[in-house]
Amino acid sequence: MDDKRHEIRLWDSQWVNVVNHEHCYADFTKDDAVAMAVKLTEEAMARNFADGKWPPKRTKQPGIAHE
Repeated sequence: MDDKRHEIRLWDSQWVNVVNHEHCYADFTKDDAVAMAVKLTEEAMARNFADGKWPPKRTKQPGIAHE
């Protein structure tokens, strides 16, 4: 990827809504759960893009590997 790449982020509350509520994917197969999580993530990112509001970038912390 070139140096002009953009970081796509979700607000913490958006991420919790995608993956962290109790038993949210209990009745899903693994493939269906992944597909639903991707769909919800894409929808949240689209709302952020439309609103022009993104969470701030996180600074790199010593001792944590970053790509």
